[in-house]
Amino acid sequence: SGLPMRALVLALTLILPWSAAAGPLDALRPDIDTSAAQVILIRTPGGTETLATGPLEPGGRDTRDSDRFLLASVTKPMVAAALLQLAGQGRLDLDAPASSHLAPAVVAGLGGMRGLSTASLLTMTSGLPDYLDDVFTDAWMRDPTGWTPERALAFLYGEPAEFGPGRGYDYSNTNYLLAQLILERLTGQTLDTALRTLVLAPAGATRSSIVGLRPPGPEDAAGLARGRDMRWLYASPG
Repeated sequence: SGLPMRALVLALTLILPWSAAAGPLDALRPDIDTSAAQVILIRTPGGTETLATGPLEPGGRDTRDSDRFLLASVTKPMVAAALLQLAGQGRLDLDAPASSHLAPAVVAGLGGMRGLSTASLLTMTSGLPDYLDDVFTDAWMRDPTGWTPERALAFLYGEPAEFGPGRGYDYSNTNYLLAQLILERLTGQTLDTALRTLVLAPAGATRSSIVGLRPPGPEDAAGLARGRDMRWLYASPG
């Protein structure tokens, strides 16, 4: 139920332009759907080859290597990497109660979060249900502005857990909204600044940024869900 975020992530793969010379992509080319907006990059010991295909948006110009794509849930490993760095610096105990780094109102709304650690959030073993259901998605699509993690989390306040902490696995976006709040509390920075400092800048990702901090530009791939241009739904940061 809800917005197919994982499918969206797969559809919005980051990509670069194609060389006509024979190379690593030759064996894959017959299976590539060139109607999709995508950039495929392959590196092998024999060389590097890139392929850009499809219109950037329906009826629009061809995709280029300088275009930007929504990474959506691919951001989750970046948040995890940032928190792991803090753990390595001794600023975070991954096995300690996550509630100690969260606002009391959030902890109370989620039933006290007893037995939940930051590690259980990062590994999706907390048992917390997903806020990203049909009710939330409908509200988000009606008005994509002004959203915060706290406002999104409120959609599941009072909901029972899927299972006890550490007793199962469930892909729940709730875990990473809480991870964002923990990262921001520990660093005293916004998610955008914290990720830029701990992950993006060291990796040389100078053109990457958190969506919602600027209006969508012509170099941003549309990405469609429910027939809508997804760029305009990401109007709030985080």
